[in-house]
Amino acid sequence: MKRKVEEKKAIENVKYDSGWNISLIRGALQSLVALASQHSQLMNNNLTGRTIALGQFTGVSLDGDVFLNIIDVRNEWMSLIKKVSQEDSALTQIPHYEEALSGILRDIHICRRKFMPKVSAHQYCSHLRQLITSIGDFYGRGKKIPSSVPESLRKYEIVVEPEAGPLMVSPTGQFITPSSCPADELIYFISNHLDEATKLLTEYSINKHVEKALYKEVKERFGLLELHKDDSITPALMILCCQRLLTRIDKINTNLQGNILNVTHYYSVLTEGVLCIPWNFK
Repeated sequence: MKRKVEEKKAIENVKYDSGWNISLIRGALQSLVALASQHSQLMNNNLTGRTIALGQFTGVSLDGDVFLNIIDVRNEWMSLIKKVSQEDSALTQIPHYEEALSGILRDIHICRRKFMPKVSAHQYCSHLRQLITSIGDFYGRGKKIPSSVPESLRKYEIVVEPEAGPLMVSPTGQFITPSSCPADELIYFISNHLDEATKLLTEYSINKHVEKALYKEVKERFGLLELHKDDSITPALMILCCQRLLTRIDKINTNLQGNILNVTHYYSVLTEGVLCIPWNFK
């Protein structure tokens, strides 16, 4: 969930994750205002029309936003702002790396999941290069993809994440791999989990439409101002939560009217008044 704040004319807008402590956000915004005042020409030249995001890293994101780590010192922010055009160049390289990786994995679709760990465009390029090199070495040693794997993997999806990530099939049917995964391990994992990925992809394609309909019904019938969910809440879990809410409409209807509800894994009321409930609430 995001909040947007108007800033100096050089910056289109500022956004930040609502999960941050409000005092940290306030301090970061004050630092940003100070930078805009002290280095107005540099900010105007390099950040005009850009979105600033206060987050967990400093760099240009995969969406082109200029991310500033909320706990970094101002010198680190300035270092990025001075070379932001260089960081932007990584964005133009990403499609070429993704196309290269797809080509050596039988046209599998390279994608990014909404809730993948936040990473800069420069870092993502490095992750793709690392995996491409590993798979290239795999073929260079005379190894081949198992014959059980279809000639085309076009209907499947793979997400490349930072080195510490897991090797897994996601609940939505995507193959998730860390960039450091050895090619042998990755290729044989894919060959051994194609049936599971197919099943989950099919379920997801159905569930996302059901989720959309239930989302609309819950928001309207409870009179919610907004309805959100954490990125880790899959359509299947959101469907169960919406169904549970609708069966209890007579008991809790008036309690939710005009509120913002966020479906997650815990109970909480955020500082800005957002009500958080677990998807399997009692």
